[in-house]
Amino acid sequence: QTASLADLSAAQLHFRSNPLMSVLTAQLTQYSTITRIFKRLSDIFFSLIAIIISSPIMLVVALLIKHEDGGPVYFRQQRIGIYGKPFTMYKFRSMNVNAEAIKKHFVAVSTNLEKVAEFGIDPNNAFGFWNWVGGRYSVDSAVGTSLAVVFGPARFEEFLHGFHEIDEYFANTPFEKNVVVLLGMLNVWY
Repeated sequence: QTASLADLSAAQLHFRSNPLMSVLTAQLTQYSTITRIFKRLSDIFFSLIAIIISSPIMLVVALLIKHEDGGPVYFRQQRIGIYGKPFTMYKFRSMNVNAEAIKKHFVAVSTNLEKVAEFGIDPNNAFGFWNWVGGRYSVDSAVGTSLAVVFGPARFEEFLHGFHEIDEYFANTPFEKNVVVLLGMLNVWY
């Protein structure tokens, strides 16, 4: 059973430590059937009250969006939900329908140039990287461009130096004492 954050907030957390690793376990609170039914009904009731109270505001926002450029009011997108089940998400459209400025003023970092173009960004403004790049390695490739912009070149150099130190440690430490290898093997063993 997968626990949500709400489940964990009511759980009893236990921290255990042994020589190889520390483990955090959670004992989930078990609710009775009547309590679960009452919670579900109260969730639905209070959600309906919130929708009724906020609906005049939503109507005004919808009219303002429609008045701005005559485009669609809502943005619709398929998302993946619990247990991989797809659902459709709706929200107020927050961008101009004819957002040509996106092509000139935004860049993308992606392996899929078709999706970049579909989103409205010029593929010539895309930082590419190989589609086999994954995990932490993507951060020190073109994906890390945003970090370099936010933290500045000097801090980003320090960041890259830390990656280099870990790589050197991995390459030069015997596997039986190598924390990087042991953590990777724990994923395989467990």
